[in-house]
Amino acid sequence: MSLLEVRGLSVRFRAAHAVRGVDLDVGAGECLALVGESGSGKSVTARALLGLLPPTAEIAGRAVFDGIDLQITSGRRSPVVGSRLTTVFQDPMRALNPVLRIGDQITEVLRLHAGMSRAAARVRAEELLAAVGMADPGRRLRAYPHELSGGMRQRVCIAIAIACRPALVLADEPTTALDVTVQRQILDLVDELRRASGMAMVLITHDLAVVAGRADRVAVMRAGEIVESGPTRDVFTAPRHPYTAALLDAVPRIDGPRAAAVVEGSAVEGVR
Repeated sequence: MSLLEVRGLSVRFRAAHAVRGVDLDVGAGECLALVGESGSGKSVTARALLGLLPPTAEIAGRAVFDGIDLQITSGRRSPVVGSRLTTVFQDPMRALNPVLRIGDQITEVLRLHAGMSRAAARVRAEELLAAVGMADPGRRLRAYPHELSGGMRQRVCIAIAIACRPALVLADEPTTALDVTVQRQILDLVDELRRASGMAMVLITHDLAVVAGRADRVAVMRAGEIVESGPTRDVFTAPRHPYTAALLDAVPRIDGPRAAAVVEGSAVEGVR
């Protein structure tokens, strides 16, 4: 039985149909990469599962997490969100509250979802910062988000996401807002934490280079639909859909220039 089962997920914003009949399965401890260009519906899919879409969103379909119906069409956020099902957002500066100290933001999660006392939550928060590679974690607890670098802020967001030992983390472009030199460190950290704890992950990205060697399976989104899915090696070596082939073809290589692949129905079709 899958840890997460999504069936027929559709999201519409008035005239815009952002997600169209998406089916997804994520097994316990598995890393599923959800890839596609900007605007393909990846983030909307994740936000629908988390109950983070605005009231104007029309949601259809069903999602079951660890045997619990997330009731994604109800307009209410499931109680498991924030504890058993968590997320790492794309921009850590926007995800963190600028007027609260780092320690307060981590302990809030622990007190709300784990029922910890203030003192116990403080100890656990320091342990979490150490676990995500923050030097001098005790001092960092007293810092505000603007006092930290982008990479350090994202480490804080990861600490918040894993605070309650979740079964599944939805990582929505977790390195896009970071400097290239920091991206690899954050991805390695997420990988290490996932393998050590046995948690599952949905890694949302437009960068196929991020997926290679990290994801067990890949699901490719285009215009709100899953156009291809399968084991990572199979999708990379023998893509079945032209859009997947075009994404792979767009990755820079050092073996010389190649003609760009053109996907049927794209704006550049017929323009060579």
